Amino acid sequence: MATYQNTAKTRLSLIEAAGELFAEKGINAVTTREIARKAGTVQNAITYHFGGISGLIEAVWAYVLIEWEPGGFGRYLKEHDRDNAGPEEQRELVSGCIRFLFQIMYRADRPLWISKFLVRSAMSPDGREYVAQTVSGSIVPLLTGLFHKISGKDDPDEAQCWSLRILAAPMVFTANLTEFAKFRRGNSINQKLYRKLEEVTIREALFAVGL
Repeated sequence: MATYQNTAKTRLSLIEAAGELFAEKGINAVTTREIARKAGTVQNAITYHFGGISGLIEAVWAYVLIEWEPGGFGRYLKEHDRDNAGPEEQRELVSGCIRFLFQIMYRADRPLWISKFLVRSAMSPDGREYVAQTVSGSIVPLLTGLFHKISGKDDPDEAQCWSLRILAAPMVFTANLTEFAKFRRGNSINQKLYRKLEEVTIREALFAVGL
């Protein structure tokens, strides 16, 4: 078996190259040749580091989920949620939760392909399970619980709609699912517009729960 220098660097390059290609084309539409070429290495390096394409796909998912850090939302909510909170405290809680989620969706120091990869995966059979476990399995239940607690409403469908509307705005924006040029500037997003979207999302969410 070949020996590859700078093992950690090559491994990371393969993960990033594969992730970017998966985000653009979908997991099943990318070849190992394309990945190796983009990473600046040889195809055998994929087998050497990951045991094959399946191992590389798993590594990309692990990288994405660590970077995206969905579990941080649960910790944030636990630290800031208070029983018997007044309207102003509830407003701050909802606003803070949404700002935290917008931060999860986009950080200036994190590659944009991560958000696009998650959204594209959610629309494919192969990636839906991962996304369901990450979003539906953790963040959405916490948001629906917050809706029930603050609004006092028991309607599960309304709670789901409230939660998904909060998540949809930053996911669509950061994944570049629109062709409007003003949404993107080169390899970064329009941060002024992103902050405005955050403000509008907070305002609408507060209105929906009577705050």
